[in-house]
Amino acid sequence: MEQYLEGIIIQQRERARALIAKIPRQLPREFNLLIQTARRQLNEHIDNLNQLYEDAEYQESQNQRVRVHILRRITRDMNILETVAITALSRIDENEDVFLNRLVDHLCRAINFPLLAPITTTLSSDYFHIFPTFNLIRVPLLETRYLLHLPDLLHELAHPFFFEENDADPSIQPIRDVLEHHFQQVSIVLADFKRKQAAQLRGPGTEYMIQLWEESWITSWGIEFICDLFAVYSAGPAFVWSHLYLVTKLGIGGQPFSVPQYAVSSHPADHARLDLMLRALRHLGFGSEAALIGERWQGLLDILDERPGSHYEDCYPEVLLQPLVEQVLTVFQAMGCRAYQPNQDSSLLELLNTAWTAFWNDPNSYVAWEKEQITQLTQHYLHSR
Repeated sequence: MEQYLEGIIIQQRERARALIAKIPRQLPREFNLLIQTARRQLNEHIDNLNQLYEDAEYQESQNQRVRVHILRRITRDMNILETVAITALSRIDENEDVFLNRLVDHLCRAINFPLLAPITTTLSSDYFHIFPTFNLIRVPLLETRYLLHLPDLLHELAHPFFFEENDADPSIQPIRDVLEHHFQQVSIVLADFKRKQAAQLRGPGTEYMIQLWEESWITSWGIEFICDLFAVYSAGPAFVWSHLYLVTKLGIGGQPFSVPQYAVSSHPADHARLDLMLRALRHLGFGSEAALIGERWQGLLDILDERPGSHYEDCYPEVLLQPLVEQVLTVFQAMGCRAYQPNQDSSLLELLNTAWTAFWNDPNSYVAWEKEQITQLTQHYLHSR
């Protein structure tokens, strides 16, 4: 069995070396961070595999279980490097990815994004998703042919604010402070609600449910809400329309008024997210647009025959939602980011908002209009810097 494990370790070490060799040379400078991260991690894995192979302690029978567990961890990490980072780097010359990376770079400059613009690739098997470790966004294969979902890129841009490797960056400390304060408020508000439920002699199931809410808020909801607000303040109504569009087609947080009862939830309920976005739009000065989106959202709820349950407002209380709206705009501006204003912003952000106006004005003719806009946009980004 020892020889068998050593054979696997040798194979895995050779795979790591082959992945390093697969990294393209002479790529544009903006890809240096991803290249350096991939190289560093692969070299660390090679060192760890050498240790697994050579160190006498790992050859002792009582340490074989530990050896297997370490090998598995290294293999899982290498699989992510291969399927995400290296694969993305190998596609850099594809026109879709060149276009997308220049578009994202434009968005970052338009809003004065305080971190490095991420690399973006059309390799997602699901939807928009960022890997903060690699500073890499993945979107679906055909996304470069359409405008209506592109505002969602701005939600993904905000996730690295909360990545541990950015802990020491003073430029983003204000938004990290908001999240930390929000966590404290979640604990206070839900602890108070739990005491009230106990005073009413509610059973242990209620206490467990409230614990799930708190874990959901702290592990993911707080970040998701702040990323939504960052995108609203960056792109204005376009992001909220985009999210309504996505929820209509797919649904994100389960049922629109879903409340965790048996397990922690990774995303807040769709209604809570739309509600927060509409609050942010009004706070930014887009009251009429917020009213129109709210009407369309209510129309969808009526079609689905969805209504909030008895615990919805307890799980998503006003006291946790409204302060975020105000605090995130304050720190958004404190970080030097530029909030969206019509006719005063970049041509790209203006186009993303115009696309939604064109869609609602005449959905039937929108497809032809969008194709023309994408053609012009592609030519611009592929033939200029």
